[in-house]
Amino acid sequence: ADETAWCLRARTATGSAAFPAGIFQVSPTLRFRSLAVGSAFACGLDVDGVAWCWGENQNGQLGDGTTTSSRQPVRVAVLAPLTSIDAEGAGACGVEGSYAVVCWGNYVGAPTPPPSGPRPLLGIVGSRTPVRIPGFTARQIAVGIYIVVGLSGGRVTYYRPWYGPAEIEGIADVRAVELVGDDNWCVRDTGGHVYCDEQTTNRPTGDYSIPSIDRAAAVTPADLDTVLAMRTVK
Repeated sequence: ADETAWCLRARTATGSAAFPAGIFQVSPTLRFRSLAVGSAFACGLDVDGVAWCWGENQNGQLGDGTTTSSRQPVRVAVLAPLTSIDAEGAGACGVEGSYAVVCWGNYVGAPTPPPSGPRPLLGIVGSRTPVRIPGFTARQIAVGIYIVVGLSGGRVTYYRPWYGPAEIEGIADVRAVELVGDDNWCVRDTGGHVYCDEQTTNRPTGDYSIPSIDRAAAVTPADLDTVLAMRTVK
C-alpha cells in the first residue's frame, strides 16, 4: 500500500467543493498512518504524526485557526506530533506523546451550560485551533458529539461538556472502547467481556430512567447486536 488517502462520499449526499460526492484522492504526496472521519470533513495523521484535516470548516473543525473550508489537506495547528486521532460531527481530538488530549472544532456539543446542576468545571466548547483538555489524559480516544472517552492502562475516563474529566468505575483491564450514538460508550476487557454504560444497556427495553453514563453494566450476547446497531454512521 502507498499510504495515500482516498475519500468516498455517497452520491446521494449533498456534495460541496470542499467535500464532494463520489471518490477523490486527498493528496498525491501525503502518506497517512491513520484516518478519522467526521461530518463532511476528515483528518489524518501522516507517518510523522503530523495532523492534517480537509473538508468543511464552518466550526473550525480543520484546526488551522480559520473557518475556511478546503478540499486540500491543511495542517492542524498542533504543537507536538500526535499518536492517535478521532473525529465526529464537526470536531476532532488527538493524543499527544505525553498522553495529553487536544481537541478542536465544535467537539463537545452544546454551547450553553445545563439549566440545572453543578456549574461547569470546564468551559471548553469550541475552538478553531487545538485546545488541551486540562486533567484529561489517554493513550487511545473515541470522540462523540457530546463526549470524549479515553483509554489508558486498562482504565477508562471521559470528558463531557461542562462537567470535566471523570473516571468510569467498576471496570478494569479494558483494551478497546467504542462509542455508540452521540454520547454513550461500550468497552471490551482483556477477557472479551463487553460492558456499556447503564443508559445504553437499558435502551433495548425502552428504559431511559437511568440518568448516568458513568456506570458500567455487562452486556449479554443477546443484547450485543442491538447495542452495536446503535453506532452512529458518519
